[in-house]
Amino acid sequence: MESWRLLWLLVPVFAGPVMRRDGQPAASNHSHARPSSLLQLASGVQPCGIRANQHCEEPRSKGTPRAAVYTYNLGGYEEPRGFQVPCVPPDVDAFLFLDEVTQRKAPKAALDRWKGQGWQLKLLPLQRGTRYVSSERLTSKSLKFTPPSWLTASYDWLIGYDHDMTINLHRLTDFLREHDDKPLLMLKWYWRPCEDAFDCMLWEINDMLTKRPEYVKSSRRNVQHWKELMTTLHSAAAPFSPPHYYESCIIFRNLKHERADAVKTAFERTYNMTHDIQRDQFLLPYYLWREALSPQLQALHLSDLQEKLDFCSVPTKRKRN
Repeated sequence: MESWRLLWLLVPVFAGPVMRRDGQPAASNHSHARPSSLLQLASGVQPCGIRANQHCEEPRSKGTPRAAVYTYNLGGYEEPRGFQVPCVPPDVDAFLFLDEVTQRKAPKAALDRWKGQGWQLKLLPLQRGTRYVSSERLTSKSLKFTPPSWLTASYDWLIGYDHDMTINLHRLTDFLREHDDKPLLMLKWYWRPCEDAFDCMLWEINDMLTKRPEYVKSSRRNVQHWKELMTTLHSAAAPFSPPHYYESCIIFRNLKHERADAVKTAFERTYNMTHDIQRDQFLLPYYLWREALSPQLQALHLSDLQEKLDFCSVPTKRKRN
């Protein structure tokens, strides 16, 4: 039944038109020395340390925010933190999504801290999980790739990031203005050099199948099928050969760009596949490529986000995969 179910899900992949690539495919390089598993490397993003966040001492002025930022803490795995909560400036709206269990476990002081810094707290019911993906994880994927329509309809830009990350929201508007011509900004994968992004994608799939099996434990067979399918498409006459591989811990969507609908389609298809595969980072590149978005989006280096937005990681109490 599993094979038939996955085959049914992948029918649109085979039936869909093969999109033309711009440029020549990068030469694949399989000679890289294999580093240790990423499991020992944490997030790879510099910790915030003792850096102080700006306090929101003045009431927010009324206006029409151009950008919305959101993050989420679901499943009751850990309490919402009461530190490293960025102040929300008047030109940004910010939302923290919680489920009932997480909200119930949260100290009042922590939630008050978020609200005091200008964040709006939103309660979200958990989705029903599948045999492959837990309820908490699937709900997180839904927020990442198919956020509520009131978020996507009301702003020029929508920025989502994982709960253990943070940015300086006071620098956000100027940063976005520099990229108004791009439909999507993604963080470039930074764990090893990617002369061929497909090679890095395949490396991470193999790493999870062999060195980090707990990352794909409940969907292992489906991940193997996906690997085989992507390898086949990579060898096709018009090959799937993405220009970049990405980290999906932070995503910037330009909702007013002429290709915003194509981004929406790619994200919806990615979310659909996350019902059967636990990870999203090796799903998204294919669907972006299929919508001919790969040449148009901006792949940001980690150093760019660190320099321009003070992007950093916040230690959490519970290590999650």
